[in-house]
Amino acid sequence: MTLKAAVVGAGMMGKLHAAAWAIQEGSELVAVVDAQGDLAEATASGYGATASAELEPVLGEIDVLSICTPPHAHRAQVEAACRAGVHVLLEKPAAMNLTDFDAMQKAVADSGIRLMVGMTHRFYPESQAAAGYLAGGAAGEIISMNETLQLDASSLPDWYFDREAAGGGILLTNGIHALDRFLWLSGAESARLERTTLRNLGGRGDVEDFAELELSLDTGVRAHVQLLWQAGASGDARLDIVCQRATLRIEAWKGFTVFGPEMREELFYPTDMDFLERTLRGIRGETAALSAAVRGEEALTSSLEENRQAFALIDQAYKKVGEVGL
Repeated sequence: MTLKAAVVGAGMMGKLHAAAWAIQEGSELVAVVDAQGDLAEATASGYGATASAELEPVLGEIDVLSICTPPHAHRAQVEAACRAGVHVLLEKPAAMNLTDFDAMQKAVADSGIRLMVGMTHRFYPESQAAAGYLAGGAAGEIISMNETLQLDASSLPDWYFDREAAGGGILLTNGIHALDRFLWLSGAESARLERTTLRNLGGRGDVEDFAELELSLDTGVRAHVQLLWQAGASGDARLDIVCQRATLRIEAWKGFTVFGPEMREELFYPTDMDFLERTLRGIRGETAALSAAVRGEEALTSSLEENRQAFALIDQAYKKVGEVGL
């Protein structure tokens, strides 16, 4: 069975999802949807797909939908897909708030569709290599996890800094990846928030551009994350995992290193590969995983149910700190 796919939202991520579905084995990109019809047409024309300014007419023609719009649109689009029986690949963050998140989770459960949240970092080869190494047992038990991320704020779209469109700032937009990987790689089912710091350092918009969290996982692991959007920032994204017998380092869009008795380094990207091509690696992993789940070949991963713990921690952090920028 060929899965007929569509993408709603023709920004950067929508273009990458369109490319992933167009080359996904056993699928066909049939439509691109964007309220700005010229953007939809520009993306669709490269794949022989239909362009549409509205989602509803497309839903009756497809099997799976990538939702790549800002978070404020997610709940309505997910609920529309559920009514149409269309499976969903939902870009992160899944929702604006926990109320919308739970409403979507109920709609998905009632409809029986498959919905996967786009936790791209799970599917990058460097994260897959770390997961495999941990599963092999050579590193021993995890003791602590520390993630740092710095992104150049001048490269980010304005809606990232608008609470009404995005639901939050760097903690929600990028921190969801860190918290998801803490839980996924450690095997923890829950975590306790120990300390939260959120700041608007750059004065852009009404969301936080700096976030720092400390957590205790139910496995006994201590976890720490520090996130920064700042003009001219390095673009580095690194997760260090200290274990009993080795320390693992995941450098996003670069590689995987083991420090300890067994030194090991793996680089997964050619030096001339640009950032969008590197990002496409993760999205191709997502489309492959969702396709396999829809066909019943593999269990669904990164579901709303699985993503809720990480999302709830972010919701708790926002409630604990209150309004950002005070």
